[in-house]
Amino acid sequence: MVFRVVFRVVSWQPEGIVMSAINDPTAPLDSEHIAKQQLRRAHELAVRASIADVASYVQQLLGQKWTAYLAGVSDARAVGKWANGGRKPQPESERKLRDAYQIAVLISLVDDEPTARAWFSGMNPVLGHRAPAWVIANWDDGGDRAMEAALAFIALRLLIPGLPRSESPCPASNRRPAQRHRR
Repeated sequence: MVFRVVFRVVSWQPEGIVMSAINDPTAPLDSEHIAKQQLRRAHELAVRASIADVASYVQQLLGQKWTAYLAGVSDARAVGKWANGGRKPQPESERKLRDAYQIAVLISLVDDEPTARAWFSGMNPVLGHRAPAWVIANWDDGGDRAMEAALAFIALRLLIPGLPRSESPCPASNRRPAQRHRR
């Protein structure tokens, strides 16, 4: 017997999302299957990738300074050394990099890299309006919390497949800037 379950957000808490499961026989299985596939793929890539590849990808996506901040190091040049294989990060920094890498790959697989980049630096309601990069850098369980927020984010994309990638749902942000008139 197959159960189709839909999760709905009950409330946003600083500690995470409070969700409830609803048995819904009309819920599409395709979205759930796609989500599980992408999650497994992102996890596999994060586990199998060399730390040089992980550092290189996160550096390319977020930039050297953001990557250093996220990994908890003050010298941004260390990221370049990790990326070219010249040095290896401390275990705590490596864990943070792999967490960020797995989340970035997941969002990129479901959406795209520019969206993943914006997601890491933007305020996130699931994380108490903190940026996911800040949460990974500063909280002991930051990678877990950021993954929860990423899963909530991609759930919207998968539940609404026609949601445009390049347009904002906010009408004001889709308008052209006002023309300045010279006198």
